[in-house]
This record gives sequence, C-alpha cells and structure tokens, in this order.
Amino acid sequence: MAPIRLGFIGLSTQGWASQELVPPLFHPLLASKYTLTALCTRSEASATAAAQRYSERAGRTIKAYYGEEGVQGIVHDPEVDMVVVTVKMPEHFALAMAVIDAGKDLLIEWIPGSSYEQTVKIAEAAKEKGIRVLVGGQANQGLAINKVPLTMSPNWLEDPR
Repeated sequence: MAPIRLGFIGLSTQGWASQELVPPLFHPLLASKYTLTALCTRSEASATAAAQRYSERAGRTIKAYYGEEGVQGIVHDPEVDMVVVTVKMPEHFALAMAVIDAGKDLLIEWIPGSSYEQTVKIAEAAKEKGIRVLVGGQANQGLAINKVPLTMSPNWLEDPR
C-alpha cells in the first residue's frame, strides 16, 4: 500500500508541528506509511524556508504553499491525501471546513472547533462527505496523563521495545 501523502497547514521551521509531529514521519516505522508532500504557512518566506528544510530531509521536493490562496492550493492538491491542521485553535474551524469541502481526510490538533457547535458542524460535515477526521489529543499536556507513570520508553522511535 502506498504511503498516505500528507499536507500540513501551519508547518514552518519552528513550533509544535516541526518539533513534535514531523520528525517521526522520517523514522522507518512511519516513513513507509506516511509521506510529507506539501506544506502551507502564512508567508512566502516561511513556506519557502520550511519546504527547503523538509525537502533536504526527505531527499525530494516538498511543495510550498502560503497565505489564503495557499490553503486552497494545498486542500485541492491531487498529490495530498490527508491535510494536517497545526495552527492556533481559533483558525481550526475554517481550515477544517476547507479541508472537508475539498474532500480530503483531516488530522487536526485538539480541539477541532472553538465551541461545541463548531465541533459538531465539523463532525456532521465530515460524516456527510465521508471524510475521515482524526483529532490529536496532545495527551502529554493533559493533567491526567501527567499523573500516570510513563510505561513506554521516552525514546520509543530509537528503541521501539
């Protein structure tokens, strides 16, 4: 089975996505399942810098999109199977709906909407279109998770035992 081709909205050279979400994609455990294909940031300069960085790491060209036009470009890119939304929460709803409207599967950081109503609208729109939506819990930041003893190696990517 071919890897799922990912497009990231909000992936630059710094921040949450660049530090926590993207590095594991280059590990052999995930590289055969997922591939970074495109990214979109607010500005041309940050998109270009990020695409160059990840293209070097991937050994192939990562497409760079930017701004509002870039959002439409990445969600309609035929080489992107799933869009990952990694921006500040107030922008989640509009971006999630753009992804769903384009018929792409979606991975979004928690919380999907800024209200219960927005979250329900995302769920209903996805169900109506037959779109798969994954919501990342950022569980390592949750109070309950921080109280549970870590049972997995913190270096699980290097030593998956």
